[in-house]
Amino acid sequence: GLVTGVQTCALPISPIITSYCGGDLYGKIKNEQEIYFDSKIYRYFNKKLSGRDAYSITKSQNLADEIEGHAKNITIISNGVNMGIFKVIDKVACREKLGIDKNKKTVLFPADTLNPRKNFDLLKNALDACKTDDYTILTFEGRNINPEMVPVYLNASDLVVCTSLNEGSPNIIKEAMACNCKIFSTDCGDLAQLLQGVNDARIIDYNEL
Repeated sequence: GLVTGVQTCALPISPIITSYCGGDLYGKIKNEQEIYFDSKIYRYFNKKLSGRDAYSITKSQNLADEIEGHAKNITIISNGVNMGIFKVIDKVACREKLGIDKNKKTVLFPADTLNPRKNFDLLKNALDACKTDDYTILTFEGRNINPEMVPVYLNASDLVVCTSLNEGSPNIIKEAMACNCKIFSTDCGDLAQLLQGVNDARIIDYNEL
């Protein structure tokens, strides 16, 4: 990101390859309408300094579009998924491991609810509108989930929900796909393309969840 750009300015004869993941080009969201001021500066310089990259790597086309006209050579390389780890596991066993009610519907919000970019309020409002408590909601509160438990959370769920305001190319949705999860997502990042034609997956408008 910015550090690499500064290095590029300081060492112009050294070819630099920079990988952009999302926040470095979108900025850090304060709320639905606002980006932190210092993050706007960070984003601005990242885009401008991408022009000094020998090669720029992005995770998705939407990120490539952010540096189009600045960067000279852009290559899209998405992160992969370890199919030996992320796979279908018995749902009942996963729920028992997490200590949740196996008879209730389980909704997974695989992110920190306090991260404004992840937009948890949208899911909360949708669940409140259902006027029922016949569900369990799982979250990655505080981002303190043991990575080894992520496949367990995914397989314990009846529905995985992404309500983000923006994304690069979220790994968790690819991992959910590998676990054959049902997925609802807002149109963020490259998910419309990623989920196109996938059974039990829907791209939903921010006003329709």
